Amino acid sequence: MRSLCPWVQCRGAVVAASLALVSAGITFSVAAEITYAAEGSLPPAIVAADLEYNGRVVVGGDPVTVKIATPNKNGAMTFQGTAGQRINLGFSSVSLTQFQVSVYGPDGSLIARQPTAVKNYYATMGTRPLSSQTQVQTSATAYQFTADSGATISSSEMNGSSIDLVELPATGAYTIFFDPLSTYTGSFTITVSHELEGAIVPQGSAVPVTISRAGQNARYTFSGNSGQAVSLQLSDVTIRSGYVSILKPDGSPLGQPTSFAHAGAVVDAQVLPTSGTYVVLIDPELSYTGNVKLALYNAPDLLGNIMIDQMTVTPTLTVPGQRALYTFNASAGQWVNLGLTGVSIASSTLSLLKPDGSKLASTTIGSSGGSLDPAMALPETGAYTIVVDPVGNNTGSMTLALSSPVTGTLALDGAPVTLSLNKPGKTARYTFNGNAGQWVSLGLTAVGLTSSSISLLDQSGTSLASTTVGTAGGALEISNPLPTTGAYTVLVRPGGPYTGNMTLTLSTEVSDSLKINAAPRPIMISRAGQSGRYTFSGTANQQITIKATNNKFDSVAVNLYTPSGVLQAGATSSASNFNLNTVTLATTDTYTITINPALAETGSIQLQVVGQ
Repeated sequence: MRSLCPWVQCRGAVVAASLALVSAGITFSVAAEITYAAEGSLPPAIVAADLEYNGRVVVGGDPVTVKIATPNKNGAMTFQGTAGQRINLGFSSVSLTQFQVSVYGPDGSLIARQPTAVKNYYATMGTRPLSSQTQVQTSATAYQFTADSGATISSSEMNGSSIDLVELPATGAYTIFFDPLSTYTGSFTITVSHELEGAIVPQGSAVPVTISRAGQNARYTFSGNSGQAVSLQLSDVTIRSGYVSILKPDGSPLGQPTSFAHAGAVVDAQVLPTSGTYVVLIDPELSYTGNVKLALYNAPDLLGNIMIDQMTVTPTLTVPGQRALYTFNASAGQWVNLGLTGVSIASSTLSLLKPDGSKLASTTIGSSGGSLDPAMALPETGAYTIVVDPVGNNTGSMTLALSSPVTGTLALDGAPVTLSLNKPGKTARYTFNGNAGQWVSLGLTAVGLTSSSISLLDQSGTSLASTTVGTAGGALEISNPLPTTGAYTVLVRPGGPYTGNMTLTLSTEVSDSLKINAAPRPIMISRAGQSGRYTFSGTANQQITIKATNNKFDSVAVNLYTPSGVLQAGATSSASNFNLNTVTLATTDTYTITINPALAETGSIQLQVVGQ
């Protein structure tokens, strides 16, 4: 396409040249002169004298490169449009730093843009959700529709950009106006297309879609009935990224648009609110092109009930986008856990919804199964819902087991307690009363669970300490004394769908004081998981050595801490006799020696503080 002088002057030049040739005796036939739609009738908002570029483009024709080399000059381009057409403008190879684009109709009025799928959703469905990262809520005005097609294109968009117009209101000549910001100059390539159109049938054959033109969208329609549930699968995707959405007969979004990339995507089952013609809209981002295959399914959600501590349920999801929803009744303050076994779905999201439909907890599992463990008790009495939602195109089945935790009490320095977790996903919550300043430890023995996490929770549910153990057992060692007087909870959660037993032994530390250069002190640790804590008074600049003798543990850690709790010396050993490195005490104060047997060992050792 050429840069032209204003059309009236060019047309005059053509006519004058024709008359001159005729007068010279040269005759010829002109099949069509070079003309442009709406020649001589630019919209009132466009000043002909300000145009450096004035050209024409054909809808569905070749892309056209526009160049504006003079500061403070504009460009215009016309195309013939038909009433009801949906036009997409694609911009690529942009070197013009920044410019605004507006489209005028045959009557000179501005043509509105069709908002993107995301903007359309948020403009019609309410305010944008809070960002999980910043907790900043975008103003709803950012998603309001504009009355005109004005949009800013920038060369900083390395992969191009696009503008979608609403249905053209009339047949005739349309004008695209390019207005560089500031004194910017440069060029760009524009591709003017009408949306791809076609039809798709629920449970019919998959439909391949090829979008080969920059900025182009694809619109596929289907007939739906009120109450019908449909899901949509995108596969064989070569478009770099974009959005797919389902539009209701009135043009509003049926649900939140779904982003897609090369891995494909699935629009989960949606219930159609009314009978009529629905639209599947494919909207590539920027100016991306490529292929996608669409498959539309009748995919009603599987619905059912599940009961706490009763029979399991096994949903089988056979088409992409299908979900399973199971409800149960529960009371405020109840704790529940969900075990997931026999999983053939490669990846799924499991959610627990409160009676008002908001999410209480969620997790993602693979084919190895797992569990959903809410971090809090159920907040209200009512009907709760478990949602099984396969990720992407996955289908398959799994078995759900809903349980309440095993509960009980522990006594500090009391008898060991054996708990049994005999159902996948089942947990245990044991409570005990502790006093502020107490040092406690928990022994974990006779463990039949392949893997478990053990946590100590305070009154608010905050974890004070945690560890993971296997069948070898071990201990939960708390690095600080209990912060307040009150009830504490030991939480046992199997890793994955494991079941089995475990014995808990809750103990206070063996403790006393030592004197420098006194005889070795025998220390007996007789309870699984128990540790020792001994203190001594030291003087600034004094050199001391901690000596361990007659060690009966297979492995034990002996550490020396400063008054502020900083590790000053330490050793882990299985030797009968060993020493910690000699240290110089920094201040006159009380120092601490800790004794921590490996795993849940019991035994004895002798300690001596030797000063110089």
